[in-house]
Amino acid sequence: KVVTISSTLQTLIKNKYHINSTLIPYFQQTHITNKKSQLLHKLNLSENEFILFLGRITVEKRIEWIIKAYQEITTDKKLVIAGDNFLDTQYVNCIKELTNRNPN
Repeated sequence: KVVTISSTLQTLIKNKYHINSTLIPYFQQTHITNKKSQLLHKLNLSENEFILFLGRITVEKRIEWIIKAYQEITTDKKLVIAGDNFLDTQYVNCIKELTNRNPN
């Protein structure tokens, strides 16, 4: 049996693999939408108008490459790096310094 956590994934599985799945959401979608809207507003972001990296900020993930690539493209979208690494604060601070040079 295939289980999905969102209707979007359920549709993707159906269209790509021609498999019916069972939808078991983690929580109510309206709750997510309200929280998401509040967070986007707080961060001065608009839906679908940003590029997101989400994960632990570690050397092996080469986040500086993402920042460099972003700086070389022309886009109105903002780059959002979300994550942390409390074990390697020196690398996290290096990434913060790289991002502080660009308001986007």
